[in-house]
Amino acid sequence: MPILVIKDGDQYGPYELGDLSGFILQGSFSLTDLCWQDGWIDWQPLSSIISRPPPPAAVPAPVQNLTSTPSKQAEEILWEGHANFWRYAGPIFWSIILGLLIGIFTLGVGLIIMPFWWWAIYAERKKRKYIVTNKRVKVEFGLFTKSTKEVRIRDIKSINVVKKGMAGLIGIGTLEFSSAGGSGVEVAFEAINNAQKIKDMVAELQD
Repeated sequence: MPILVIKDGDQYGPYELGDLSGFILQGSFSLTDLCWQDGWIDWQPLSSIISRPPPPAAVPAPVQNLTSTPSKQAEEILWEGHANFWRYAGPIFWSIILGLLIGIFTLGVGLIIMPFWWWAIYAERKKRKYIVTNKRVKVEFGLFTKSTKEVRIRDIKSINVVKKGMAGLIGIGTLEFSSAGGSGVEVAFEAINNAQKIKDMVAELQD
């Protein structure tokens, strides 16, 4: 049965049991490194399935590559997106009302500021991007300089979907991710389309 291994915070594999014995003998892994296979609830040390390394004559060649270094699983973006414009319905509504009022008092001249308000709303939406990879969920902030908040998939302990009002009826909601080591919500995808579908995708990555 294929086995995954975590060493120094990175995930490797999958491997067969015989291959892992060889990697331990070569020093690529140790019996204290954590491993996981289908049917397990939690990660366990390699010592739970390998009592001791085999003698040198029994060392098998790795199936995945021709070197003694295990292959590191590459990070892959599975989904990315931005908040739905519904999140900015209030600012858009008031920009129209105020723009019309200013336009009336300035004989239409004030209407030229409305596109600038809408551009500012668009820029606010674009500077916050939500990303799901096979290793983490994260939010990127900023248009020109970037900062991020993230939680590793294996550390997520709670995923909540919050739907409110009319937006919730059409599938728009907020995803809240929390880990055991954090206090409260650490990463939130606010007002995204298909919130439940994204939650299910992240939950599958945890299995």
